Amino acid sequence: MSGVFGGLNYQPLTSITSNAGAVAWNLDANPNAFLQLTENTVITLSGGVAGQVYSIEIKQHASSAKTCTFANVNRASGDSAYAVSTGLSKRDTIGVRKNNDGTYDEANFKTWG
Repeated sequence: MSGVFGGLNYQPLTSITSNAGAVAWNLDANPNAFLQLTENTVITLSGGVAGQVYSIEIKQHASSAKTCTFANVNRASGDSAYAVSTGLSKRDTIGVRKNNDGTYDEANFKTWG
């Protein structure tokens, strides 16, 4: 349930899941998503509003590290591709921005406990 908290728009984490190693992340339906890795996964983005930033928290598997990549997210020239933390049960938070031309850019990422 979204709403307004302290004058700010609030979007709670909504869980998304992989199916046969693929995740279709619809930014309109899940602007603030959570993914628990259960298999090696490729995330494909769709939807969203140009200029908006969206986030996903990706939690690494607890007993066997999995891979996770983005199929259609651009990185700045010279930046390496995002690679999920291999630490068991570690969480990464990644921001993505939708551009005016319909493409997506990685905004930032952070690994935490």
